[in-house]
Amino acid sequence: MDCRISEQRIGLPVIKLIGGASWGACVCLSVYLSDLSVSLPVCLSDCRSTCLSVCLSAVLFLVCPERGLSLELSPSGVEVLLSSNSSFSVVCSGWAQVLWRLPRDSVPEGVVLDNQGSSSVLQLHNATWRHSGRYICEEASSDETKELDIFIPGRGDEPAEHLICREGEEGTIPCVVSDPRLNVTLYERPGRAPVSGVTFQPGRGFTGRLNDTSYVCSATQGGEERESQVFYVFSIVGE
Repeated sequence: MDCRISEQRIGLPVIKLIGGASWGACVCLSVYLSDLSVSLPVCLSDCRSTCLSVCLSAVLFLVCPERGLSLELSPSGVEVLLSSNSSFSVVCSGWAQVLWRLPRDSVPEGVVLDNQGSSSVLQLHNATWRHSGRYICEEASSDETKELDIFIPGRGDEPAEHLICREGEEGTIPCVVSDPRLNVTLYERPGRAPVSGVTFQPGRGFTGRLNDTSYVCSATQGGEERESQVFYVFSIVGE
């Protein structure tokens, strides 16, 4: 297990907790006072699940984070609203390999991923409405994820239709908007009947019980209404 370096400045000396080698189930750390050349080995049984407190000169150091809090985004947040043609970058850091999952299967133009093992940088250049959606950072070894919804207001042409296959009763209509301030409604076609009992997330769309039929989303703002492409839902029947 690789423990991060924790650093605290007290006057002139700098005290560091540096992850060292591992023997069996014991992870050994060393505490160094840069100006005093003092080394103090400390062992703990499980760095992942145990939070080690080292009290030195009345200063408390927390070496290991609590479980479930190791995956971090910098800058932090769950939603970002960008201007068109702007640039943005965010760093995802964990304790093991982390990767970004994009709103679409392919990496669109203007998106750059810099994977560095336990950290990964997501960069958007000349962002447009096409980059809007939910970006998910994943650490496979711990099954932890961090979600970030990115929105760039704008509009453009979309495919006329979209096919959705669902295996259970619930599914997702990916009516992802470029502006979270829009009022969005899901309608069942034909007849344009409003759909109830579904949950809407601007970076994901509508999720809930769906029928094998076609749907369309309608977004309104300031008295102006715009419809999405048509979404056709089909059930996958097992053998």
